[in-house]
Amino acid sequence: TADEVGRIIAIEGESPRAIAAALLGALCGLRHGEVRGLQWDDVDEVAGTIHIRHNLVSESEGLKRPKWGSAREVPLAAPVLEALQLCAGASPYGRVGYVIWNEKRPGAPVSRATVLAGFRRILRSIGISDEQQERRNLCFHGLRHTFVSLSRASGLPDFLVQRMAGHKSMVMTDRYSHAEGIIDFAAARASLEATVKPTTKVAGGAL
Repeated sequence: TADEVGRIIAIEGESPRAIAAALLGALCGLRHGEVRGLQWDDVDEVAGTIHIRHNLVSESEGLKRPKWGSAREVPLAAPVLEALQLCAGASPYGRVGYVIWNEKRPGAPVSRATVLAGFRRILRSIGISDEQQERRNLCFHGLRHTFVSLSRASGLPDFLVQRMAGHKSMVMTDRYSHAEGIIDFAAARASLEATVKPTTKVAGGAL
C-alpha cells in the first residue's frame, strides 16, 4: 500500500541495497532483473530520470534487453535518488558499474537471492510478518503493481503509465492496477458528495 511504501522510505538501519531495490520496484516500476542489471550509466541524476535498458534474469544468460523490448525512461523520484546516493556512498566502487553490487564478487551485479532476501527482510522491518507476506502473496514483482497503481492514482495519463511500466497494452496495465491501499476513499467520497449537492425535494419520478 501507499502507507507501506512510505514506511520503506522512512526505514532506518537497513541495507541501502535492499531499500534501493524495493524503491526501484515500487516507485520506478523496475522488474527484478532490471534492478539487478541497473548500472550507474543508466541513472541521470541531473535530468532526474532512469534509463531502463538492461535485464539480468540469470548469470548464465548475462545482460539482455528488458523483457518484451520494453527499454524505457522513467522519472527518478526523490526517495529513490536518496536511496541510490546511499548505495553509492556504501559501495566500494562508488558510481561505477552496477548500482546494486555484489559483496562477494567484485564487479558483479547483486544476486537474485540477495534481492529477494532483502525484500522479505524489509517487509518484516515495516511490520509485515512472514505469515502476512504469504497470506497477501507479497513478492518482489508485486512492487510493479504498486508502481502502476500509485502512478494512476496520482493522475498520470494511462498512456504514460503504460509506457513507464513497459507494458505492451493497456489490458496489462489494467491488470496491474489495484485500488486497495492506494485510493483515499474518504477523499473520493468527499469529492463525490461535493459534486452532488442536495436540491429541493420533488415527489416521485425517476432520475
